Formats: sequence, structure tokens, C-alpha cells
Amino acid sequence: MSAPIGERPILVNDFENVEYSYSFASEFVKGMSATASNITLNTYIYVPDSYMSDVIWNLAGVLPSWIPNIFVLIIGCFGSVKGRFKHSIIGMTASQFYATVFQSILYFGYLYLNQAKIPITVLACSIPRRLLQQTITPALMSILVSFKF
Repeated sequence: MSAPIGERPILVNDFENVEYSYSFASEFVKGMSATASNITLNTYIYVPDSYMSDVIWNLAGVLPSWIPNIFVLIIGCFGSVKGRFKHSIIGMTASQFYATVFQSILYFGYLYLNQAKIPITVLACSIPRRLLQQTITPALMSILVSFKF
């Protein structure tokens, strides 16, 4: 349904009758519907306090992977591994290390933004997360495909 040229479409806020399975989503929608009816990429938001437990759990899963990734990367580069396995080990470990580093940066950024109560635009919040989500799995899969052929 499109509006005539020069007119804005009418936005309907019917959030009261919608049930969500995640408390984060319902708090976010209720908070945003109370303050603004049109969320754009330039809308400033705060990282909600309810998301901090998820950030801590995610960091608890990511931080221990720094040590084995660095260790295996060093062994792959400078160790006694020879032949075709050397490049596979280096490639896979580098991909895992990339995921570890950028996930740590993302979650520490969320912690900092929440603790300092710094607003962030929807665009600035979604680009790093989307970039990370799109590059972690293809980085791993491209290594497997390139070494198979």
C-alpha cells in the first residue's frame, strides 16, 4: 500500500495487542512506541539494561577462545606442521580468531555504551552487527571450499 506522491503514509501503532516471546523485543517496542512512531536509521537509542545479561553470557563464551586461537595460529605459522594441513590450520584459525576479536569488540562496545549511557543511532548499532554476522560464516566456508578444489 503506497501513499500518493507528496504524502506520507499513515503509520498504525497497534503494539498493545501484540505478544512477544522475548522480553527485550517487547520492552524495545513499548519504549519506542511511547517516544516515537517512526523509527529511522538516524533515531538515537540506548542499549537497554535488560540486554546486559546476554552481553555478559556472550562475552563469557567468547573470551576463553582467545588463548587457543592465538596458540594454534602460532603453532600453524611457526610450528612443525608441514604440507597441505599447514594452510588449512592457518586459514581456519585465522577465521576463528577474526570472529573472536570482532565479537569481543562488539560486546565490550555494548557494555561501554550501556554503562556510560551514550546514545547510538540505529544505523551505527546495526552496521557492525550485520557486518559481523555476514562475515563469520562465509569466512569459514570459503576456507573449506578453496581447499577442497
